[in-house]
Amino acid sequence: MINTKKVSEIIINKEESWQNSIYITFDVDWAHDEIIKDTFDIIQEAKVSATWFITHQTKLIRDLRRNKNFDLGIHPNFENLLRGDNKNGKNANEILSNLTGIVPEALAIRSHSLTQSSHLQNLFKKEGLKYDLNHFIPLNSGIELKPWILWNGLIKIPFCWEDDIECMYGNNTNLIELNKHLGLKVLDFHPIHIFLNTKDLNLYQSTREFHQQPDKLIKFRNRGYGIRNQLFELLSLFN
Repeated sequence: MINTKKVSEIIINKEESWQNSIYITFDVDWAHDEIIKDTFDIIQEAKVSATWFITHQTKLIRDLRRNKNFDLGIHPNFENLLRGDNKNGKNANEILSNLTGIVPEALAIRSHSLTQSSHLQNLFKKEGLKYDLNHFIPLNSGIELKPWILWNGLIKIPFCWEDDIECMYGNNTNLIELNKHLGLKVLDFHPIHIFLNTKDLNLYQSTREFHQQPDKLIKFRNRGYGIRNQLFELLSLFN
């Protein structure tokens, strides 16, 4: 029997803690509250476990915290620093501190664009984080995924599926068949792609001006098969 779990339930030396589980995660990516709530309502109604990676202060954090099936992690953006832009923090320490101030209970981190380095990983550890989800290894690699421990005690959690990369590949992965794959199964969704039912990233890019206007953005939702459909198919495993 396959089930869902939170990232914090992964026990590094107990393979049975991840072998028959699916870990659903979300990078909220500065989405409008109504767009986050759209995903929140779907997941809460399905009564599954999930880990949410927070990018900013939002009133919905309170609702996320109230659900015992949810974990909160952080999703910092270090890319601006690489461009010489310090609008969200003058250095990596400040960016991390700003987010852990919003989500002090966070144990997990996934950086925007998976930005990482040994220096950053030491900062993650210093901030009290435990799980680093900055490695994407796709299902089609055929590799059986497992967590591992870094030199500083951080636990690396690789993930095998991400909605925007699914669109880049042009795949229609049957997530119902995830239970046929051995090893760790961590998936990454974004509320904006669920809301848009994204099929290819042209839709996402062409609607950027409306991303903070959900009442207008809804008119552009893909009416064919897309990420929203894939999420509902995945959730059907647990009904």
